Amino acid sequence: MSVLTLGSGEIAIAGGLISCSAGLSLALHMGIGRRLAWAALRMSLQLLAVGYLLRLLFRSENGLLVGLVMVVMLARLPMRSARASLGRGAGRNSCATC
Repeated sequence: MSVLTLGSGEIAIAGGLISCSAGLSLALHMGIGRRLAWAALRMSLQLLAVGYLLRLLFRSENGLLVGLVMVVMLARLPMRSARASLGRGAGRNSCATC
């Protein structure tokens, strides 16, 4: 299995793109710059946490633990799909009647 590593250059590009989006939001008076920055921070922290959790999980070499986590993740998938198709969980800016 190969590991995808992100260097500081790739992370800088991603941060630059988010900064450009926030700058455009400010320049066009869209009012979403702060929410965009907060969402980017949350996303980064969540991805970092999931990455470390998965690294620990797969390095544990405990097949039972890996299988249990896989079953839990797969069991939650239909619930998330049903919630999305009913319009719940689509975000606070979603249209309830669309």
